[in-house]
Amino acid sequence: MEKQRTKIKYKKPKATLLHSSPLSLGELSGRVCYNSFNLSENELVKDFENNPSNFVNNLPKLGDIEESKLLDKLFNVYFHESVAEHINLTYFVKDVSREVVIEWNRHRIGLATSQKSTRYTIEDVIDTWVDYNEARISLQRSDEYNLYQDYYNKVASSIVHLDEDLIDITTKYMYDMLSVYNSEEPLRKGLTGGAKKKQNDRVKRMLPESWMLEGVWTFNLRSLKHFAELRSSGSAYYGIQEVVDTILEQTPHKYRILIDKKYRKNLQKETKTKEIN
Repeated sequence: MEKQRTKIKYKKPKATLLHSSPLSLGELSGRVCYNSFNLSENELVKDFENNPSNFVNNLPKLGDIEESKLLDKLFNVYFHESVAEHINLTYFVKDVSREVVIEWNRHRIGLATSQKSTRYTIEDVIDTWVDYNEARISLQRSDEYNLYQDYYNKVASSIVHLDEDLIDITTKYMYDMLSVYNSEEPLRKGLTGGAKKKQNDRVKRMLPESWMLEGVWTFNLRSLKHFAELRSSGSAYYGIQEVVDTILEQTPHKYRILIDKKYRKNLQKETKTKEIN
């Protein structure tokens, strides 16, 4: 009788917020649309029409606004979201599998992407395989085990799986694939320039979708809202739902309250509960 497996474990994506544009840029943009600078709660925005340079010069010193009633109304009542395109948030996200990145890259409007390139970064796997393969062929038994462990650990640290069986399957699959590439043209260590790119280009075709990438993604606030709404849906692939979760967790309250309906509703419930108690 086949034993029942426990739930497969895997690494989850992790986001870090690198930079965010001032929320007051969105406030200012909205006030331009309605010529309502005088109604702003923020003194720098209120004075912008008469003294634009004052806004630029004093914003770093006085700090950004923490909320905007105007943006709240534009986002959640009138759905006038174009002003949010002036606000950018930049995240570093790691431990993202190739399968998730493929879906993520379908979002192109209002989103800038710079991700880890397999063309330039997989030679470490090739090098550990070459070392092990040379030791195996030359019957250097004392080195063979340790060199295989180096190869195994390199693959294990590069895929999302934490399940040992899946790691074993992946390392064996990649070993066999590298052997095939090696039989076509010997794989070599220490290549640079065009030779390295050519070898990496040959080998990267075999990378599984569980291969992890990392990168920097910059959203404008409107595109982030669209991305979060679409990819947090229950019908979205669970891997990209986890990307949304970690990004929103790293998004400061003053932005998140404008774009995350679930977060907004939970805060409203908490506020009502406190008022009742």
